[in-house]
Amino acid sequence: MKNHAIKVQTRLIYSLILLVFIFLSVFISFRNIEKKATILLFEKNAKEKERVFDKLLKLRGASLGALVFDYTYWDEMLSAVNNDDKSWAATYVSANTLSTYNINGVWIYNVRRQPYYFIDNLKDNKSVDLHFPPAVFDILFQKRFAHFFFQTPAGLMEIHAATIHPGKDVERKSEPQGYFFAVRLWSDTYIKELSELTDSRIQLRPWGNDINGIKATRLDLKNGISTFLRDLDSWEKKPLKQLIISRTSEEIREFNETSKKYFPLLFIFAGTLLILFISIIIGWVFLPLYSISTALRNADLKYLRQLKEEKTEFGDIARLIFDSFRQKEEIQRLYKMTRDILERAPFGIYVVNEEGGIDYVNPAMLEISGDSEEQFKNLCIFDFPAYKETGLSDKIKAVFEGGSFHVKSLKYASHLSKKTTVRNMSGIPFKEEGRTKALIFVEDVTERENLEQMKTSLIQMIVHDLNNPLAGILGNAQVVQMELGNSLSEEQKNSFYWIMYGVQEMQNMISNLLDINKMEEGKFKLRPEEVGLSVLFGEIVNILKVVAQQEKKTFCIEAAPDLVVRADRDILKRVISNLIGNALKFTPAGSQIKLEARYDKEGRQFILDVKDQGMGIPEEYLSRVFDKFIQVESAQAKGRTGKGLGLTFCKMAVEAHGGRIWVESEVGKGTTFYFTLPVG
Repeated sequence: MKNHAIKVQTRLIYSLILLVFIFLSVFISFRNIEKKATILLFEKNAKEKERVFDKLLKLRGASLGALVFDYTYWDEMLSAVNNDDKSWAATYVSANTLSTYNINGVWIYNVRRQPYYFIDNLKDNKSVDLHFPPAVFDILFQKRFAHFFFQTPAGLMEIHAATIHPGKDVERKSEPQGYFFAVRLWSDTYIKELSELTDSRIQLRPWGNDINGIKATRLDLKNGISTFLRDLDSWEKKPLKQLIISRTSEEIREFNETSKKYFPLLFIFAGTLLILFISIIIGWVFLPLYSISTALRNADLKYLRQLKEEKTEFGDIARLIFDSFRQKEEIQRLYKMTRDILERAPFGIYVVNEEGGIDYVNPAMLEISGDSEEQFKNLCIFDFPAYKETGLSDKIKAVFEGGSFHVKSLKYASHLSKKTTVRNMSGIPFKEEGRTKALIFVEDVTERENLEQMKTSLIQMIVHDLNNPLAGILGNAQVVQMELGNSLSEEQKNSFYWIMYGVQEMQNMISNLLDINKMEEGKFKLRPEEVGLSVLFGEIVNILKVVAQQEKKTFCIEAAPDLVVRADRDILKRVISNLIGNALKFTPAGSQIKLEARYDKEGRQFILDVKDQGMGIPEEYLSRVFDKFIQVESAQAKGRTGKGLGLTFCKMAVEAHGGRIWVESEVGKGTTFYFTLPVG
């Protein structure tokens, strides 16, 4: 909640301070990244120089190794050493040999480890006679080759040595028959030469002395100097001397100088941009926000008059504020008018919040419930027993999740007023001040339900009271007709026929009325079975052909024998009979009634239709022909118009099967009734 108490202007100032901090942090971070990148570059460069230096040392030592390898399995060399033939050695191991291999000397010992021959090109009386410890010869005896450094009075010597073997013993598996040493003096001149070749500064020092604190590779980023060490091992594989190799990277030095030169300029430039940006923010954002907040805080639009004329986003906001002040009065007026409408509404309205409390209830709702406003508003809907028992609590809770509900004919007994009512109730969600609430509508249908119940009871009473007399009339008429037999005249037979036809019509009307009532109450049950439509059409036509023949009317059936639908046979038969009977009433003499059934593959349904050639149904009746007690008058019906229940029964029976029914008609050309039945 503290964050909400901070003014926007204060937040803006904090944001600017944060922006400065972020700028400095980013600037320093980039500087550190730049420094790290430089260090990585420097390290990579230093490692490359170390690799080049090591390769150069290896190449320099290769000439010593090549001489040693070539001379130590030469049969003539072996013969000269064994025979102590120094003249051969003077010829083939001469100063030219040293010059060719760029070495400083060769020392040869016989198998008894005694000096046989030596030569060097050392000057200034630096020539020395190498006296190696016996362990050196032992190492050679075991390994055949050796590379080490040896300290002599003339200076540090790099030595490559090998045992002497016959020429055919390339793998040197036989016993050594002499020892061959090739040496190079690590003089100041040689070290200087290495320095020039590697573009570095090389120092030779005794191993173990700590010079300037260097013990391993060191990088001096400020001066662009990298320094690393290399140990020179003795024949015992112990460090004898140590090289200190230092190299100056001109690229790093130039980079440091350039960075040092441009860093202050970059900082000044960035600081200037930041100050300019802050000034713009204050002029373009801070001051307009200050004017807007002052105007809203004081509810005085004079602070916004100048800002309203600007064609900027803040100018748009100022104009919106002017509009909102004007709309505020209009909203208050509309709110008062809406409140008056709710107060005078003829149906009950109340508002439920997310906790189950009542935020508003109108007088009509209080009249329906029989409770006082104080009692109603003290309710918690979710905990109220009557709402729990009827399931209304769960339905209203679902509204807060974006749902809605509609309940018809709900019997409700108030636990407070003890008043019992029958209600139609609906609930929808709406937003008020950012919160979801449920708006509940209540219609008191108690009186309507009572009237409907009385009507249903009356219909059932009439139906049952009519059934017995009708059954008696029909039975007696059939008995009299059978007793009189052939003594009846045609006119008398015709009278008996219409008596029995009228009784059957009345019984059909009663059956329709009862079934319609069951369907409306949800008590109607179907007994589905497999029904062949072609056979069913034949049965119905066979029953009604007497009526058709008297009026010279014919039937045309178009239904494939394999069309089989799953339906309640008796109900389906009554539906088709009603439609055919209806067609017979309104079809003129000498015309045809067409019955058709087909399968619609696309819609996966059966379509049945009954088509007559009567005068058709006027357009104003088309939308009402399936309503109860609606009958289209026609001269062709000859007084046999029924009571308008047959088509109502057809509609409800078809819909009970999951199908639909409709009519198409053109006055003067005839009428066709269609209905569908689903597959399965």
